[in-house]
Amino acid sequence: MSDDPVRRIWRMPPNLDFDKVLKVVQNEVDLAAKRWQDGRPHDEAAFLNHLTGIMGRHRRGCDVGVSERMKARSQLYFLHREETDSSDKYGADLAITLRIGTSWTKTAIFQLKKAKEYKFSLNRDDLKAAHEDQRIADRSFLMAIDENRLGVRFKKISDLKEDFDRTRHESMTCKASDWTNLSSWLKLWLQCQLSPPTRIDDPAPVEGLLEAFRHDVPDPDPEFDVQPAQVNHLNSIPAKDWLKIELK
Repeated sequence: MSDDPVRRIWRMPPNLDFDKVLKVVQNEVDLAAKRWQDGRPHDEAAFLNHLTGIMGRHRRGCDVGVSERMKARSQLYFLHREETDSSDKYGADLAITLRIGTSWTKTAIFQLKKAKEYKFSLNRDDLKAAHEDQRIADRSFLMAIDENRLGVRFKKISDLKEDFDRTRHESMTCKASDWTNLSSWLKLWLQCQLSPPTRIDDPAPVEGLLEAFRHDVPDPDPEFDVQPAQVNHLNSIPAKDWLKIELK
Protein backbone atom coordinates (compact mmCIF):
# COMPACT_ATOMS: atom_id res chain seq x y z
CA MET A 1 0.00 0.00 0.00
CA SER A 2 1.21 3.49 -0.85
CA ASP A 3 2.75 5.65 1.90
CA ASP A 4 1.36 8.74 0.21
CA PRO A 5 -0.86 10.44 2.85
CA VAL A 6 -3.35 11.62 0.24
CA ARG A 7 -3.81 8.06 -1.07
CA ARG A 8 -4.25 6.80 2.50
CA ILE A 9 -6.88 9.43 3.27
CA TRP A 10 -8.77 8.93 0.01
CA ARG A 11 -8.76 5.16 -0.29
CA MET A 12 -12.12 3.48 -0.73
CA PRO A 13 -14.27 4.03 2.40
CA PRO A 14 -13.97 0.91 4.60
CA ASN A 15 -17.73 0.43 5.06
CA LEU A 16 -18.39 0.52 1.31
CA ASP A 17 -19.05 -2.96 -0.10
CA PHE A 18 -17.58 -2.72 -3.58
CA ASP A 19 -19.20 -5.98 -4.71
CA LYS A 20 -22.65 -4.61 -3.87
CA VAL A 21 -21.92 -1.27 -5.54
CA LEU A 22 -20.62 -2.98 -8.68
CA LYS A 23 -23.68 -5.23 -8.86
CA VAL A 24 -26.04 -2.25 -8.66
CA VAL A 25 -24.12 -0.16 -11.20
CA GLN A 26 -23.60 -3.07 -13.63
CA ASN A 27 -27.29 -4.01 -13.52
CA GLU A 28 -28.41 -0.42 -14.11
CA VAL A 29 -26.02 0.19 -17.00
CA ASP A 30 -27.00 -3.15 -18.56
CA LEU A 31 -30.71 -2.29 -18.23
CA ALA A 32 -30.19 1.15 -19.77
CA ALA A 33 -28.25 -0.38 -22.68
CA LYS A 34 -30.92 -3.04 -23.30
CA ARG A 35 -33.74 -0.48 -23.31
CA TRP A 36 -31.66 1.71 -25.61
CA GLN A 37 -31.13 -1.18 -28.03
CA ASP A 38 -34.82 -2.11 -27.98
CA GLY A 39 -35.97 1.43 -28.81
CA ARG A 40 -35.21 4.22 -31.25
CA PRO A 41 -33.28 6.35 -31.92
CA HIS A 42 -29.88 4.78 -31.23
CA ASP A 43 -28.06 7.97 -30.35
CA GLU A 44 -26.22 9.21 -27.28
CA ALA A 45 -29.11 11.39 -26.11
CA ALA A 46 -31.44 8.37 -26.03
CA PHE A 47 -28.95 6.33 -24.02
CA LEU A 48 -28.49 9.24 -21.61
CA ASN A 49 -32.25 9.41 -21.06
CA HIS A 50 -32.45 5.71 -20.25
CA LEU A 51 -29.40 5.81 -17.97
CA THR A 52 -30.42 8.87 -15.94
CA GLY A 53 -33.98 7.62 -15.65
CA ILE A 54 -32.74 4.39 -14.08
CA MET A 55 -29.89 5.75 -11.96
CA GLY A 56 -31.84 8.80 -10.77
CA ARG A 57 -34.83 6.93 -9.42
CA HIS A 58 -35.78 6.69 -5.74
CA ARG A 59 -33.83 3.85 -4.11
CA ARG A 60 -35.66 1.89 -1.46
CA GLY A 61 -33.76 -0.77 0.42
CA CYS A 62 -30.48 -0.14 -1.42
CA ASP A 63 -27.88 -1.03 1.23
CA VAL A 64 -24.24 -1.14 0.09
CA GLY A 65 -22.57 -1.18 3.51
CA VAL A 66 -20.21 -3.85 4.84
CA SER A 67 -20.72 -3.88 8.61
CA GLU A 68 -23.26 -1.06 8.91
CA ARG A 69 -26.18 0.02 6.77
CA MET A 70 -25.26 2.43 4.00
CA LYS A 71 -28.32 3.62 2.11
CA ALA A 72 -28.36 5.48 -1.20
CA ARG A 73 -30.22 8.63 -2.21
CA SER A 74 -30.02 10.12 -5.69
CA GLN A 75 -31.13 13.40 -7.21
CA LEU A 76 -31.00 14.35 -10.89
CA TYR A 77 -30.68 17.90 -12.21
CA PHE A 78 -30.79 19.36 -15.70
CA LEU A 79 -28.10 22.03 -15.99
CA HIS A 80 -28.62 25.26 -17.89
CA ARG A 81 -27.92 28.95 -17.74
CA GLU A 82 -30.37 31.04 -15.71
CA GLU A 83 -31.81 32.56 -18.86
CA THR A 84 -31.85 29.30 -20.74
CA ASP A 85 -32.57 28.92 -24.42
CA SER A 86 -31.66 26.56 -27.22
CA SER A 87 -28.24 28.21 -27.58
CA ASP A 88 -26.82 26.54 -24.46
CA LYS A 89 -23.65 24.61 -25.32
CA TYR A 90 -22.56 21.57 -23.34
CA GLY A 91 -19.09 20.13 -22.90
CA ALA A 92 -20.29 16.69 -21.83
CA ASP A 93 -23.42 14.66 -21.29
CA LEU A 94 -23.43 13.57 -17.67
CA ALA A 95 -21.76 14.52 -14.41
CA ILE A 96 -22.02 12.16 -11.44
CA THR A 97 -21.10 13.24 -7.93
CA LEU A 98 -20.83 10.56 -5.25
CA ARG A 99 -20.74 11.60 -1.62
CA ILE A 100 -20.19 9.13 1.20
CA GLY A 101 -20.81 10.50 4.66
CA THR A 102 -19.67 14.09 5.13
CA SER A 103 -16.02 13.95 4.11
CA TRP A 104 -15.74 11.76 0.96
CA THR A 105 -16.79 13.30 -2.36
CA LYS A 106 -15.87 12.50 -5.96
CA THR A 107 -17.18 13.72 -9.30
CA ALA A 108 -16.80 12.22 -12.77
CA ILE A 109 -17.87 13.89 -16.01
CA PHE A 110 -18.77 11.74 -19.01
CA GLN A 111 -18.99 12.39 -22.72
CA LEU A 112 -20.96 9.60 -24.40
CA LYS A 113 -20.10 8.12 -27.78
CA LYS A 114 -22.03 5.45 -29.63
CA ALA A 115 -19.79 2.70 -31.02
CA LYS A 116 -20.21 -0.22 -33.38
CA GLU A 117 -17.96 -3.19 -32.70
CA TYR A 118 -16.37 -0.75 -30.24
CA LYS A 119 -15.26 1.57 -33.06
CA PHE A 120 -16.31 5.19 -33.56
CA SER A 121 -15.03 8.45 -34.99
CA LEU A 122 -13.82 11.23 -32.72
CA ASN A 123 -12.92 14.83 -33.54
CA ARG A 124 -10.35 16.94 -31.71
CA ASP A 125 -13.00 19.63 -31.21
CA ASP A 126 -15.10 17.15 -29.20
CA LEU A 127 -12.54 17.42 -26.40
CA LYS A 128 -12.09 21.19 -26.24
CA ALA A 129 -14.73 22.00 -23.63
CA ALA A 130 -13.29 19.54 -21.12
CA HIS A 131 -10.11 21.62 -20.98
CA GLU A 132 -11.74 24.99 -20.29
CA ASP A 133 -11.09 24.34 -16.60
CA GLN A 134 -8.46 22.01 -15.13
CA ARG A 135 -10.88 20.75 -12.50
CA ILE A 136 -13.12 19.47 -15.29
CA ALA A 137 -10.24 18.10 -17.36
CA ASP A 138 -8.94 16.08 -14.39
CA ARG A 139 -12.31 14.35 -13.99
CA SER A 140 -13.51 13.92 -17.59
CA PHE A 141 -13.95 10.57 -19.31
CA LEU A 142 -15.22 9.37 -22.64
CA MET A 143 -17.72 6.54 -22.28
CA ALA A 144 -18.18 4.41 -25.39
CA ILE A 145 -21.40 2.40 -25.66
CA ASP A 146 -21.47 -0.40 -28.20
CA GLU A 147 -24.89 -0.59 -29.85
CA ASN A 148 -24.52 -4.27 -30.76
CA ARG A 149 -22.54 -5.76 -27.87
CA LEU A 150 -24.19 -3.41 -25.31
CA GLY A 151 -20.91 -3.03 -23.43
CA VAL A 152 -19.30 0.17 -22.20
CA ARG A 153 -15.65 1.22 -22.10
CA PHE A 154 -13.92 4.25 -20.57
CA LYS A 155 -10.90 6.41 -21.31
CA LYS A 156 -9.73 9.70 -19.83
CA ILE A 157 -10.33 12.72 -22.02
CA SER A 158 -6.82 13.95 -21.20
CA ASP A 159 -5.35 10.71 -22.61
CA LEU A 160 -7.34 11.14 -25.81
CA LYS A 161 -6.12 14.72 -26.11
CA GLU A 162 -2.55 13.42 -25.85
CA ASP A 163 -3.31 11.03 -28.71
CA PHE A 164 -4.46 13.94 -30.86
CA ASP A 165 -1.46 16.06 -29.87
CA ARG A 166 0.92 13.24 -30.73
CA THR A 167 -0.59 12.48 -34.14
CA ARG A 168 -1.60 16.09 -34.95
CA HIS A 169 -4.76 14.77 -36.56
CA GLU A 170 -8.09 16.58 -36.36
CA SER A 171 -10.09 13.35 -36.28
CA MET A 172 -9.40 9.70 -35.63
CA THR A 173 -11.13 6.35 -35.42
CA CYS A 174 -11.10 5.02 -31.87
CA LYS A 175 -11.09 1.34 -31.04
CA ALA A 176 -12.48 1.15 -27.53
CA SER A 177 -12.44 -2.62 -27.05
CA ASP A 178 -9.14 -2.38 -25.17
CA TRP A 179 -10.22 0.58 -23.03
CA THR A 180 -11.11 0.15 -19.34
CA ASN A 181 -14.24 -1.91 -18.69
CA LEU A 182 -16.92 -0.90 -16.20
CA SER A 183 -15.88 -3.02 -13.20
CA SER A 184 -12.21 -2.04 -13.49
CA TRP A 185 -13.05 1.63 -14.06
CA LEU A 186 -15.37 1.80 -11.07
CA LYS A 187 -12.84 0.26 -8.68
CA LEU A 188 -9.96 2.44 -9.90
CA TRP A 189 -12.16 5.54 -9.73
CA LEU A 190 -13.31 4.82 -6.19
CA GLN A 191 -9.67 4.30 -5.21
CA CYS A 192 -8.86 7.75 -6.67
CA GLN A 193 -6.38 6.28 -9.13
CA LEU A 194 -8.09 7.79 -12.18
CA SER A 195 -9.09 11.21 -10.91
CA PRO A 196 -8.77 13.26 -7.73
CA PRO A 197 -11.37 13.51 -4.97
CA THR A 198 -12.80 16.74 -3.66
CA ARG A 199 -11.09 17.64 -0.42
CA ILE A 200 -13.29 18.75 2.44
CA ASP A 201 -11.26 21.97 2.68
CA ASP A 202 -11.11 22.60 -1.07
CA PRO A 203 -11.75 26.34 -1.63
CA ALA A 204 -12.78 25.80 -5.27
CA PRO A 205 -14.39 22.36 -5.69
CA VAL A 206 -15.40 21.19 -9.14
CA GLU A 207 -18.95 20.69 -7.84
CA GLY A 208 -19.25 24.48 -7.57
CA LEU A 209 -18.97 24.74 -11.36
CA LEU A 210 -21.93 22.38 -11.73
CA GLU A 211 -23.88 24.11 -8.97
CA ALA A 212 -23.64 27.42 -10.86
CA PHE A 213 -25.86 25.94 -13.60
CA ARG A 214 -28.43 24.27 -11.33
CA HIS A 215 -31.55 26.43 -11.22
CA ASP A 216 -34.42 23.94 -11.08
CA VAL A 217 -35.12 23.02 -7.48
CA PRO A 218 -33.30 23.36 -4.15
CA ASP A 219 -31.23 20.43 -3.01
CA PRO A 220 -33.39 18.33 -0.64
CA ASP A 221 -30.39 17.71 1.62
CA PRO A 222 -28.75 20.98 2.78
CA GLU A 223 -25.69 19.02 3.95
CA PHE A 224 -25.05 18.05 0.31
CA ASP A 225 -25.37 21.61 -0.96
CA VAL A 226 -22.45 23.37 -2.65
CA GLN A 227 -21.70 27.04 -3.17
CA PRO A 228 -21.86 28.01 -6.86
CA ALA A 229 -18.55 29.04 -8.43
CA GLN A 230 -17.72 31.79 -10.87
CA VAL A 231 -18.14 30.40 -14.39
CA ASN A 232 -17.49 33.41 -16.61
CA HIS A 233 -14.47 31.62 -18.09
CA LEU A 234 -16.56 28.69 -19.34
CA ASN A 235 -17.91 28.81 -22.89
CA SER A 236 -19.78 25.54 -22.37
CA ILE A 237 -21.85 24.16 -19.52
CA PRO A 238 -19.83 21.24 -18.06
CA ALA A 239 -22.61 18.66 -18.57
CA LYS A 240 -26.27 18.38 -19.56
CA ASP A 241 -27.34 16.34 -16.54
CA TRP A 242 -25.96 16.19 -13.01
CA LEU A 243 -26.66 13.11 -10.92
CA LYS A 244 -25.88 13.50 -7.23
CA ILE A 245 -25.71 10.26 -5.26
CA GLU A 246 -25.32 10.21 -1.50
CA LEU A 247 -24.49 7.15 0.61
CA LYS A 248 -24.91 7.38 4.35
